[in-house]
Amino acid sequence: MSKFNVNHITNKHGNYGPVVAGVTTVNSTGAMRIPSGNTGMRVEYNTVNDNDIVRDGLILHIDIANPDCYKYGTGSNVVHDLSGAGIVDIGTISGATYSPDGGGSLYFDERGGIDFGTIDPNGPFLLSGTTPSGDKLSCCSWVNVDMSSSANYIAAVWHSTSSAGWALAANENNNSGNRPQPSVIVSDGADGSGAWARPGWNGPNIPAYDPRSLNYWNTVKSVNSGIGNTTVAVGKDTFTHLGQTLARWRNVDPVGNGPDRWGTRTWINGLKNGMATPLFENSAYGYTGEVGDWGSASRHLRIGRDDNSSGNYMKGNIAVVMIYNRELTHAEMQQNFNAQRYRFGR
Repeated sequence: MSKFNVNHITNKHGNYGPVVAGVTTVNSTGAMRIPSGNTGMRVEYNTVNDNDIVRDGLILHIDIANPDCYKYGTGSNVVHDLSGAGIVDIGTISGATYSPDGGGSLYFDERGGIDFGTIDPNGPFLLSGTTPSGDKLSCCSWVNVDMSSSANYIAAVWHSTSSAGWALAANENNNSGNRPQPSVIVSDGADGSGAWARPGWNGPNIPAYDPRSLNYWNTVKSVNSGIGNTTVAVGKDTFTHLGQTLARWRNVDPVGNGPDRWGTRTWINGLKNGMATPLFENSAYGYTGEVGDWGSASRHLRIGRDDNSSGNYMKGNIAVVMIYNRELTHAEMQQNFNAQRYRFGR
């Protein structure tokens, strides 16, 4: 039997899946020998599947595997926005290193980040809620997070509780704390406090780790049913798709006299709160504090850290971040997950 090469595997739609490198036949009935070892570089960035992502409202898109975003091997320390929105252009990388994991990602070791510069006070990254419809923001990301570190920030316009801002985190507390699930923090800077919102959380304590669900951290626990109600969150050794929304409204009652309200929701691998039937679906909605602007012209938009030199950093890998100027629907969160899941083995 003559040798042959297998370069790609396609899905049922004919779209390319991962690259298979070094596959050869053996002297049998046509079996293939799959190479062993690290397969990180055998995953290919694929424009066919990536074109399936939601584009309506997309204002920032970075994908480290896309050479139009990051030119690996050239010594470049910048990323280019792929959204085409023209709101931000170039982000400067500091303290992060390239990794082949996830087909191409940046590894952050609790230092550095990507800095897109100061935000436009009239732009979408400053959430003001000045109209009844308010300001809304969604973020989809592929991350591989070390849960031994707390407050792993994915995207932020945040400096401190005394300064107006917002931050989207893969986890609020670490794996030995009570709240290791994806969370959002906001502050209007008026009262020196920052309000955390925790989708799927409805009790004082959440177990940090359930060894029966190997490699996954608990994010949800029913107060009455014990440790059985858990969900997949951020895997210890694999990439996870996180979808997070942040929305605020000013004067939401019909006559415009009601309190400001805000809230956040989370999707984990296409599932709301990480479950087919989510617990406490609205637990992070309806907050009435932090009514001033979130962000200011002096704050920077950053990926993988906040805007404070002694603040919070990501510990882990970030491969993709997509930010929208609206709330994505459940179907849209699933669409983004499905568009790229092949690349991350989901």
